[in-house]
Amino acid sequence: MILKNINFSYTPKVPILENFSLHVKEKSFLGIFAVSGKGKTTLLKIIGGILKPNSGDVLFNRKNIYKTKKAELLKYRWQKIWFSFQEYHLLEDFSVKQNIQMPYIIGKNKIDEKWKEYLLEYLEIKELYNKPINKLSGGQKERVSLARSLIHKPEILLTDEPGNSLDKDLRIKVYKLLKDYSKEHLVIAVSHDEDLKNYIDAECYLK
Repeated sequence: MILKNINFSYTPKVPILENFSLHVKEKSFLGIFAVSGKGKTTLLKIIGGILKPNSGDVLFNRKNIYKTKKAELLKYRWQKIWFSFQEYHLLEDFSVKQNIQMPYIIGKNKIDEKWKEYLLEYLEIKELYNKPINKLSGGQKERVSLARSLIHKPEILLTDEPGNSLDKDLRIKVYKLLKDYSKEHLVIAVSHDEDLKNYIDAECYLK
């Protein structure tokens, strides 16, 4: 994935990203670091195809995703990429099971039961499988959100402050999972946690 001269601002006088460029290798783990308010989440949304930059190119498989047909952009969003946001974006009145299976329902694919069981066990949420989301703690919701993001094995995983609501042991466990996943896929994580640097392959700073 390549980003070329990305510019974005919500208002003309307050630029968020200015002439930002980035070249990310396939099958790697990129960490993007910055203090709050420097555009980390905005950058993820631009990479993810849900926030068009004011100017610049976002290239995936040599195509600018924002210059493709709408159907192709939607395919990129739902099949090639997935997000794990800080806000979780889970369906609160639905169960953990229903939330985790969402990517399969959208993509109309069969569930990889072995991979699903591995994620449930590794993230320590198997006993929560039939519980409604609104009965879970913040840390439990984060792990469910991550499982949902990984369940259909997207080519690109975008994650915003992974492990932010977890204790250190669980946070490191999440970093190891992302590291393993990046051996066959691209993982991009934005964070302010210095511990993440022990697991990434490359780093980028937003100033």
